[in-house]
Amino acid sequence: MSFCTNCGNQLREGAKFCDNCGFQVGTHDDGAIRQTVFEGKIHKCPNCGEIVEAFQDDCPACGYQFRDTTVTSSVKELVDKLQEIENEPKRLNVVEYFLSNGLSQKVRKQVSLINNYTIPNTYEDIWEFLILSSSRIKNNNTAVIPTPDIRALSSAWKAKFDQAYHKAMLVIDTPEDIERIKDLYSRTKAEEAKAQRKLTKNIAIPVAVLFSLPIVLFVALIILLGSMGSGYDKGVTKESERLNTIVDEVYDYIDQGNYTMARIKAASLSFNFTSEWSSDYEAVAKKWDKTREDLLEIIDEAEQESKKQVNTGGK
Repeated sequence: MSFCTNCGNQLREGAKFCDNCGFQVGTHDDGAIRQTVFEGKIHKCPNCGEIVEAFQDDCPACGYQFRDTTVTSSVKELVDKLQEIENEPKRLNVVEYFLSNGLSQKVRKQVSLINNYTIPNTYEDIWEFLILSSSRIKNNNTAVIPTPDIRALSSAWKAKFDQAYHKAMLVIDTPEDIERIKDLYSRTKAEEAKAQRKLTKNIAIPVAVLFSLPIVLFVALIILLGSMGSGYDKGVTKESERLNTIVDEVYDYIDQGNYTMARIKAASLSFNFTSEWSSDYEAVAKKWDKTREDLLEIIDEAEQESKKQVNTGGK
């Protein structure tokens, strides 16, 4: 029995050419024995044991992310993309500016990129992202009177920072790593609260000056704010619809008994819409923060009840 030395296909007796690849069969191929040669290493996921291809960034079975691969860090990719947007030439469109509640095109792109960023799974990547988002939050807190652009970016980074923290508490089990993350989280929150108190003082004086202006200017301001009301209401409605969809997904995961995904979804429940024309969004944002905390408690209770039923045999 002979085989083609080019492709390994079995040759017909007396054949001069391989039927599979057309390679010319020489006399030295007669009686060639097909052999199987094993080369290289078999790579397995350290988390679940699944066999993975070389240069893969994560496990196709469990999603575990590998380190020391040739794939660029997702956090670095995020930073690079944000910088690319920042380097884009400025383009002023007055109509578009007012329709987007005073946000520039660059900031709208950056906020969208931050909101859609997927938090990684490994401690190193989560820690890297927490450091990045914490520093961005601190930079935004330095503004004396934050512009709509700064407020929008700050809100996006704060929401993603909270989401990364909650995910870290779910996927990281090393005590020293957890304490390190908790320390960063508490320090960032304390600095944020301090900056908010300072901002309140900075706003108080301009507000007092504003109300001392002639009545004509005051009426003109009220009219301007009223004209922007419809855009604000649409923004709040759209954001509330998005968050309600997430709430439905959380309850679906609870019904399925998938409490890990339920927590991840609940942790992402953050009101991201802001407007320079009204402060009402702050009250709405607080309500959604309360909803997020309530959902996390509901998930904990559901999981405890499920474990209790398993331990008691469903009785």
